Amino acid sequence: MENIKKRFGLRIKELRLAKSWTQEYLAEKLNMETQNISRLEKGVHLPNSERIEQLAKIFSVDVCELFMFEHFNERDVLIKKITEYLEKASQKELQFIYKVITACKEK
Repeated sequence: MENIKKRFGLRIKELRLAKSWTQEYLAEKLNMETQNISRLEKGVHLPNSERIEQLAKIFSVDVCELFMFEHFNERDVLIKKITEYLEKASQKELQFIYKVITACKEK
């Protein structure tokens, strides 16, 4: 459970930063104290289901997207998963992936 709380917190922080919001702004939108946002992002506490639904609505994502944090895995785990996917990918998928990676590297 501890790992889920930490990863959930990282995901919330990631979504908040993607919108360029401060913790204060998010706290205001949730009608919470800023320190509670900090605790949430640090993985100290996991919100209840009502708060999770509220977070999803505020970030304009499905609830399940709040729990999409596989990308926080360690480097070796990520490389293994990416390699497994690439080995199974079609030529067309590989070409698309190549374009995406190339575009991201050029930024």
